[in-house]
Amino acid sequence: DERGEQPCFFLTEELLGDNDEGANDKWFGADHHLAHMPVRQQEKADGHAVKAVYLYSAVAELVKEGQDEDGTLERAMLRVWKNMTEKRMYVTGAIGQQGYGERFTTDYDLPSDRGYLESCASIGICFWAKRLLALYQDPRYADVMERALYNSVLAGLLTAGDIFIRTHFIIKEVSRITGRIVSIWKMGGRGGLGAHAARLTSCALSLISRIML
Repeated sequence: DERGEQPCFFLTEELLGDNDEGANDKWFGADHHLAHMPVRQQEKADGHAVKAVYLYSAVAELVKEGQDEDGTLERAMLRVWKNMTEKRMYVTGAIGQQGYGERFTTDYDLPSDRGYLESCASIGICFWAKRLLALYQDPRYADVMERALYNSVLAGLLTAGDIFIRTHFIIKEVSRITGRIVSIWKMGGRGGLGAHAARLTSCALSLISRIML
């Protein structure tokens, strides 16, 4: 309920010079942290994609534990889920359209050649969907969980088991033979694996390992 209040903790921390770990708050506003308004009032999937799905996984836990007497957390959670899955999610179950800020953008902005689509965000979808499935026993949550798991999460781990892919995007290329548009699912960015692949590093390592356990 303190989200959206002023002064904003994240921005004040930056001004005081207490944040040396690169949260980049001078570039990213409170909405990046989903701190721009109380959770109970949020309507859409906004901000950093990984932070968002983890936040709402926690909200689902609060609802389950009866910590939402007036139902406003539950309604906000379901609003955001509906917006995310119907207007801000790729066919592969991936989220987080913009690389700058690793964040959601606007409804139906789903570029096939520029979507950031982080593995960690898809893992967070699975965690959130699992909690919603336990709450409501609605198979639609299982459908989303499976879509993200099989198309985005598992694609983040190479078969050798020692390289983890952080980002995924679908790009359209024109066939040199037929002249037709061909959809190709490439992993790891425009330069092949490159900087987006991590050999035993980055958040992808711990989270992919965690979901498989």
